[in-house]
Amino acid sequence: MIMKKSTKYDCKPELMFKEILDPSNFQEITEPLLSFIPLDNTEGYPTKWEENDELHVNLILFGVISLGKHSIKVVNIGKYHNGLYLIQSQEGGEFTEIWNHDVIVERLDNDTTKYTDIIKLKAGLKTPFVWIFAKLFYWHRQRKWRKILKRKSEIPRFKYEIT
Repeated sequence: MIMKKSTKYDCKPELMFKEILDPSNFQEITEPLLSFIPLDNTEGYPTKWEENDELHVNLILFGVISLGKHSIKVVNIGKYHNGLYLIQSQEGGEFTEIWNHDVIVERLDNDTTKYTDIIKLKAGLKTPFVWIFAKLFYWHRQRKWRKILKRKSEIPRFKYEIT
């Protein structure tokens, strides 16, 4: 089954793409609905998502219900012309056999970006219920992105003068 959700943001696609590659934002946009607790990486998340990164996690629903092991592999990070960016991961685990995620960031105009999540999921008989959860989860994520981008745009910009 495929789930797709898009939102427009008042920011440049370069900023959106930069923030997506920061794993601390990943943790912020997913919680409290889902938590991804690293299993085999004692240092936790990478400092920046890169192609071929793999993360094995325990997936926790609402901070208390374990959904079992889940694997994330970043298979593609692409920058294309005219403010188009693509990030693809292949994911799956004990709860969902397939949860492949494409993120598309595209420039609409100079200061407007369209952000799209596309999820290809397969979870056996649970698939329709997981699809409904995915709709809620990605609505939540995109709402959290708006807060992050607003906060980032309010950070004072310092000017340095050399005298």
